[in-house]
Amino acid sequence: YDLLSAAPFFREFAVSTPVSAAEVNRFLLGRGIIGGVDLGAAYPAIPRMKDALLLAFTELTVRADIDDLVEALQDLAPQLTADQRVQVGAAEARL
Repeated sequence: YDLLSAAPFFREFAVSTPVSAAEVNRFLLGRGIIGGVDLGAAYPAIPRMKDALLLAFTELTVRADIDDLVEALQDLAPQLTADQRVQVGAAEARL
């Protein structure tokens, strides 16, 4: 996972995903978590949006919900290929 933009953001941001955003959202839904907007589906003509999610958080989002999201995204990593795990690890190291 990596930010799509280095620009400052407030409440919402786009992240690239190591697998399709639809697959990430299916995995999250299986954990009872509503994922983000699949930007590849919303903007199919823009190549960098292919595997990207728009995530949003408001003042009503509690830290425990964010922690659950992060944990679920980390749990998806063992299901990825070796190359995809390297990409995820590199992105996490930058956070």
